[in-house]
Parts: sequence; C-alpha cells; structure tokens
Amino acid sequence: MKGTVTLTGRKGALVSGEYEVTGDTIRVSYAGHERCVRLDGGSVDHLAQSLLRDLWLE
Repeated sequence: MKGTVTLTGRKGALVSGEYEVTGDTIRVSYAGHERCVRLDGGSVDHLAQSLLRDLWLE
C-alpha cells in the first residue's frame, strides 16, 4: 500500500511526503527525511516521536 501524507511543521508550514506499507514495515519519507519501522506498538511510537522531532526542527 502506498500513499501521500501532508504533515504540519511547528511554524505551520505544510510538508508533503509519501508512505509505503510492505508486509509488517512502514516507510515514511518527507522533506529529505526517511523513516522505516516495523508495525508493532513500540516501533510505531518511535516513528511518531521521530516525525514530531523532525517537524519541530523544521
């Protein structure tokens, strides 16, 4: 499964990106960043924290 995603940075700027789910893995790429994790509770929490950190620093 593939798709697009729009994220909002802390200054309100919209950041477009893409995601792809393959088996038990999700890959999200946006604004020069790429994150790839397994789809389990701990990894999804880590992905969310990484996305928030990247967007906060934008």
